[in-house]
Amino acid sequence: MSFLEAVLQRTKRIERLLEENYQAVGRGLHEKTTSVEHQLDASAIKQLRFIASVRNRLMHEDGYNYDPNAQGGFLEVCDKNIQYLLNHQPVIQASKSLPTSHYKTNITKPKAGPVKKFLMILGGFWLFGLILVTAPEVVKYFVRQSQIQAGRPSNNKSQIVKVDDKILDSYAGQYDCKSYKLMVSRTSNSLKTSSSMATGVLSAISETEFAAENYSNGFRGRIKFAKNRKGKVFNLIIVNTNGTQEQCNKIK
Repeated sequence: MSFLEAVLQRTKRIERLLEENYQAVGRGLHEKTTSVEHQLDASAIKQLRFIASVRNRLMHEDGYNYDPNAQGGFLEVCDKNIQYLLNHQPVIQASKSLPTSHYKTNITKPKAGPVKKFLMILGGFWLFGLILVTAPEVVKYFVRQSQIQAGRPSNNKSQIVKVDDKILDSYAGQYDCKSYKLMVSRTSNSLKTSSSMATGVLSAISETEFAAENYSNGFRGRIKFAKNRKGKVFNLIIVNTNGTQEQCNKIK
């Protein structure tokens, strides 16, 4: 297992522990730590933010390499914090509630007049009509999202996203997928991949995410392209329909 894979494995477990044991919320380790920092020790917060910073640099900074002589020590810090989260008793701060009598007032609510009642009824009819009109589009949206999550693009061509030619050109090249090489090339308005494993076409469902179509080995997942801070494409991630992922670094 590479150092990057070991780091990703440990940070995912840390995030899962924060969510399950501490009810943390947020998109990444930094945000999850912030949401529950009142339940953690100051030293643990500092170490978790250090772990998050190193993980983010490894994933998003092109050419960043953590000191090989310190990699073992960094993984030990990760393991130490995993044990801390497993054994630490979360601090639940109960809020003091005011007695019910505190909220009682002597203010009498004014009764609605005929005009106000008519406007309320009219507003209800308007809201009901709006629901009837928008319901089909809402259903289409959730169907589309479920198809994207499953790696199956809709057959409705209007759902295909148009991506700028320059962006498509930046994705083209050769990628190292450990056990094989993957070649990404441009077609008229999409991408095509070829390797010793399979060939197929990629249809854009967003600017950076593509759905697999017509693959020779039946692959129906997704491929996501990643850029560094300079906007340069440095890798792609193959997302299989069962949720597993494979990272391929761009080499040409």
